[in-house]
Amino acid sequence: RSTNFIIMERLPQGRKAVPAAQAVVGLLFPYRDTVKTITTDNGCEFAAHLDITERLSPKNGDKIIVYFTDSYSSWQKGAIENANKLIRRYIPKNANFNDFSDRRIRTIQKKLNMRPREKINFDTPKRRFFANFDYLCVCCWTLQCGDEPQGTSPAVVGYNIGGRGYVI
Repeated sequence: RSTNFIIMERLPQGRKAVPAAQAVVGLLFPYRDTVKTITTDNGCEFAAHLDITERLSPKNGDKIIVYFTDSYSSWQKGAIENANKLIRRYIPKNANFNDFSDRRIRTIQKKLNMRPREKINFDTPKRRFFANFDYLCVCCWTLQCGDEPQGTSPAVVGYNIGGRGYVI
C-alpha cells in the first residue's frame, strides 16, 4: 500500500475461489517475507482466503492475515480502488478479459508501476517497492557493485528477495 506497486494477472478460470487463491499466492510468493496483511472485498473469489494465509505465511513466524472490508465500504480499501481506477484506463469496466493476452496485462502492469505518483513524491511505485529489497547488479549479480553495464535497459533490474534472485 505504501508503494502503490501493482501486481496483476489475468484469471483464465474467472472469479473461482481456488484458482484465484492460487494466483494470489503465485504473485505474492516471492515477496511473502514482506507481506503482513491482505485486504480484499467480500467477493466470492476470496472464499479460499485460508489457503492464501496458509501458503504465504512463514512456517515459524507470524501468520499473514486476510482482512475483508465491509460491504459497500470502498473507503476501507482506498488504495485498491485507486489502482482499479488506473487499470480501467487500459481495461474498460465491461471488457472481456479473453480479449487481453497475458503479455498485454504485463505491459499494463509495467506502465502503471513506472508512472510517477503524487502520493509518493512523484517517485515510481516500482522504485519504491524494490527499495525494500537488496539490489543485485545485473552485470555481475553481486550486491551493489555499482557498475552500470553499457546498453542495459533500466527496466531490467535484479533483486535479491529472501535469498532468491529475480529479474524484473
